Amino acid sequence: MMGAAIPAVLVRDAYLSITIISVAMCGCTWGSANMTALPADVTPAQLVGSVYGLASMRSGFGGMLFALITGWILDHYSYVPVFIGFGIMPMIYVLILWTLMGPLRPMTEFS
Repeated sequence: MMGAAIPAVLVRDAYLSITIISVAMCGCTWGSANMTALPADVTPAQLVGSVYGLASMRSGFGGMLFALITGWILDHYSYVPVFIGFGIMPMIYVLILWTLMGPLRPMTEFS
């Protein structure tokens, strides 16, 4: 997914960099469609609305904070740590998700 964007900041050719970023964003879009549906798959039906509400609120606040942090890094360093962070963070999120959710099992009954 976004890990493919790490080489984009390391190449010298602008066209190649844009191509790499485009491929990474395509993968990010495919992954986000699956992540959007995840709360409905793993939470009880009566809590799905609350989970989506909390996730949307955290997403908004996270976007504000992330924009500030990214701007600070760009002012003090360069695009290299930003792109490396963009590439590594989704992998960290997946590890956290797997750790918190535990092993995946087939559903035997529906809520």
